[in-house]
Amino acid sequence: MTALKEISIKAVIIGLIVDIGGTFLFFLIFSIIGGILLTSAGRDVDELKDFAETSTFIVVSSLAGLLFSAFGGYVSARIAGRAEVRNALATGILSFLVGLVLFIAAPVSPQSWPELLFLILIIPCALLGGYACLRSKKGSVSSERL
Repeated sequence: MTALKEISIKAVIIGLIVDIGGTFLFFLIFSIIGGILLTSAGRDVDELKDFAETSTFIVVSSLAGLLFSAFGGYVSARIAGRAEVRNALATGILSFLVGLVLFIAAPVSPQSWPELLFLILIIPCALLGGYACLRSKKGSVSSERL
């Protein structure tokens, strides 16, 4: 079977939805909690807007996004049931492309370099998810499933 025929489009799309949906949901919840905490501390509206540009917010959100990339790769590999790493890679590539489009569309700020760094790490994280799936199925990584 050729490499492309081993890719499950259904698995890749579901993995992508898990990655992007989970990342968005975390971002939303984190923003709401941060807003509530800042408001309860008596901060004004301008400080609430600045919260999303703090390095803490960017790093925590980006790390959560990378965890969801790994989870999306795992889900993709698990659903595919074959060529797990290739399916996770396909999910990672699509997630990277979505992230790249969002990065390019966003206004550039001085804080953009961490976002770019995390963007580069999406594919390796998705691959880690694929390898984790293999490990959970076999107990060890088998080269025949790559």
